[in-house]
Amino acid sequence: MAGCGKGGNSDNSSGKKEIVISSWDTAGDALKENAKAYMKENKDVKITIIPSDAGLQKVIPNLISGKGAPDIIHTQARDFSGVLAKFQGQFLDITDDVKDIKADFVSAAWNNTESDGKIYAMPWDIGPTALYYRTDYFEQAGIKAEDIKTWDQFIQAGIELQKKLPNVKFTRDSGPTDYDHYQIFLNQLGGSFMKDNKIDLLSPESIKAFELIQKMYSSDIIESDSGDVNRFTKGEVACVINPVWFAGHIESKVPDEAGKWKVMELPAFEEGGNTHVNLGGGVLAVTTQSKNPAVALDFLKYCLATNEGENVMMTKGLFPSYIPYYDTEEFKQENNYFGLPLNTFFSRLTTDVPKIEYGTIMLDTYTPLGDACAEIKKGKNVEDTAEKCAKTVSEATGVKINTY
Repeated sequence: MAGCGKGGNSDNSSGKKEIVISSWDTAGDALKENAKAYMKENKDVKITIIPSDAGLQKVIPNLISGKGAPDIIHTQARDFSGVLAKFQGQFLDITDDVKDIKADFVSAAWNNTESDGKIYAMPWDIGPTALYYRTDYFEQAGIKAEDIKTWDQFIQAGIELQKKLPNVKFTRDSGPTDYDHYQIFLNQLGGSFMKDNKIDLLSPESIKAFELIQKMYSSDIIESDSGDVNRFTKGEVACVINPVWFAGHIESKVPDEAGKWKVMELPAFEEGGNTHVNLGGGVLAVTTQSKNPAVALDFLKYCLATNEGENVMMTKGLFPSYIPYYDTEEFKQENNYFGLPLNTFFSRLTTDVPKIEYGTIMLDTYTPLGDACAEIKKGKNVEDTAEKCAKTVSEATGVKINTY
C-alpha cells in the first residue's frame, strides 16, 4: 500500500509532475516501456508503474478512503462497470477528451467504459476469438476445416476425429470451473450478464451457451486440460477455442509444431450466423484523485492512440483496439509459425462483435459461474444450475434477476 499511497496526489521533490499507474504482468511491462519513451520527450514528467492485480485488492482501500489512489488504474474491461458503480466519483469523465478519437477504436472496445452516456476509461487491448487447429490431425482424420460451419458440425467432426485418432483429444478447456467458453458462446449469441439493470443469466442466450458446453462434454470431444504437463503440451489436442493471445502461447509451448497450426473463424450456432466474438481485454481509467489528470490522459493517448505506443503493446502480446494501427507494416507482417499475417486475420474478427453488458455484478459472478460450469460439465440440469448461479449472484449483489 505504500506504493499506492505515494500516488498522483502530489508532485515529487524534483518538481516533476508525477503519475502513478497500477497494472500487472506483461501489461504493466508494456506501460513501463512506453513510460520511458514518454518521459524522454517530456522531461518534466515522472511515471511510476506499481504492481496490482486483476481483483484490484491493492487499490480498493484507496478508492474507499478517497486517498492515495494511483493516477491511472488498469482493470479488466468486463469488471470496469462494476468498479465504476462501486466507487462512484472516483474516476474522471473523459467524454470530451476522447470524442475526436472515439471512432478510431473498435466499437466493442468501448463496451462498459460508459455510464449514463459519459465515458470514464480508455479501451486498451481486446480479445478477438477464433478456432486454432492442427492441420495434420484434421487431414489424417479426413476433416476439412472449411466444412465446419456450425457448432453441431464441430462436435460431429470431433467425434469422427477421435475415432480415427484415439490418442488425440479434439479440444480442451482450462479446468472444470473454466468459464471462458461460456462467455464466448454468450457473446456470440448476443447475450449479456445484465440487462435492464437485472441479472440476465437465465436468458435464452445464456441457457443456450450452457447447453453447448454440456453437449460438448457429453459428446466426449472436450476435456479439462490444465497444469504444466497436459495433453496440449504433449501434442495431443487437435483444436482450441481461444482469443488472439493464445497464438503466442502455442508458439512458446509447442515450438516444434510450427507449420502444423492454422486458424479459422469460429463455427456459428446456425449456418450463416455470427462468428465474431471478443473475450477479454482491459481498460485504463484516470482517477479523480490525480493532481495531474491532463498529463495522465496525455500519456494514455500516447500509449493507446499512437502507432509508437501500440508498437510496444504488440511486442507484449496486447492486441490493439486502435484501428489506425492495423494499417502499419509492423501489424501486417507475416507470422512464420502460422504461415499467414495473423494480426490481419484477427483484425477482421473485431467488426460487428455483439455488444455485451457486464454491468455491476462481475466481481461477484466469477466464482458461482465457475461452479455452475463445473456442474453443467458433469451433466447437471442446465436450467436448474443456471438458476442457482443467478440466485447466488443476486444474494451477493442485491441485484434482481430477469425471469423468462
